[in-house]
Formats: sequence, structure tokens, C-alpha cells
Amino acid sequence: MQELYAAGEKKLGTDESVFNKILCARSSEHIQAVVAEYSKISKRSLEQAIDSEMSGDLRDGMKAVRECRSFDVL
Repeated sequence: MQELYAAGEKKLGTDESVFNKILCARSSEHIQAVVAEYSKISKRSLEQAIDSEMSGDLRDGMKAVRECRSFDVL
């Protein structure tokens, strides 16, 4: 969570590779925990952070990966 926050909202510009590394390489259970905790360290949800930090196909792709990974544990 801290790593995502530091790669996006906390700095000018966004390090998309950190979002990619975490959302695509971590387990679904880990993603669920990240989503739940992210808003505790930020004023936004992870989805809102993705919307504000990214645009176009990258934003759409990150949101799709995040949504798909959430359903893996159901």
C-alpha cells in the first residue's frame, strides 16, 4: 500500500511500473488487502487513485486487472 501511494499520489508523476508489479504479480488475497488498506493511507480509494494518476488505455487496463483480481478469490 505504501509502495503504491509513493508511486502515485505522493509524488509528481506516476511510476506505473509499481502499479503493474503489484496489481499483476501479487496474489488475489494480497490485492484484496491492498485495496482495503489503501484508503487508510490515502484520501482516495485505489480505484480513485488509478483514475486520477493514469489515463486512456493504461487506466482502463489497470482498472480491469484490479477488478478481475478481486473476483479470483470469490
